[in-house]
Amino acid sequence: MKSKRLLTCLLAFALTLTMTALPASAATFPDIASHWAKSYIEEMTDAGMFKGYEDGTFRPDNNITRAEFANILANLLSQPAETHESPFSDVKEGDWYYSAVTKLLAYGVVSEDETFRPSQNITRQDAMTMAGRAFCITSANDEVLDKFSDGDQVAAYAQASVAGFVEKGYLGGYPDGTLRPLANITRAESVKLLDSLGLVHDADSLEGIIERT
Repeated sequence: MKSKRLLTCLLAFALTLTMTALPASAATFPDIASHWAKSYIEEMTDAGMFKGYEDGTFRPDNNITRAEFANILANLLSQPAETHESPFSDVKEGDWYYSAVTKLLAYGVVSEDETFRPSQNITRQDAMTMAGRAFCITSANDEVLDKFSDGDQVAAYAQASVAGFVEKGYLGGYPDGTLRPLANITRAESVKLLDSLGLVHDADSLEGIIERT
């Protein structure tokens, strides 16, 4: 498992060097005009990391399923992975999320279990755990979770990743001092979570210029 995680870290680093810079124009959706995550959504959809719906909406406050989040991470890890068969009884060949889940399994982003629960809404702590494993965001200092009134609700398996997001400043919690690790994460919150990692560079920044040249 450690070798898989190391490979994932190296590939994630390579991804940050090759990600396309953000173009000048941004995608717009009628249902995000006054939303707090408008700029993040436009940035990430323009970079092709998230998509809207066929009716032209983004539905920022909708929950996101475990399969949907797995598909986003698998697309970000664009390098090919060794072929793995699904050990999950609810992830079978032919399912639209099969390749995404088995790819993350090969990278050690998800762990083998009896089920994956693809249609279940993903919680905030599980989203951070999967993203943390994919991009090597981790911390052994779980005391940083004590700053939140509900920090003790973070599951043991998620503590290293969640603490990593908090320690590195990628996650600040809610104004009421809570982290809400067991709450479902919304599409807008998922965008903000991944945008905080700096995967998209401004076209006029040094990174953007390097990418274009």
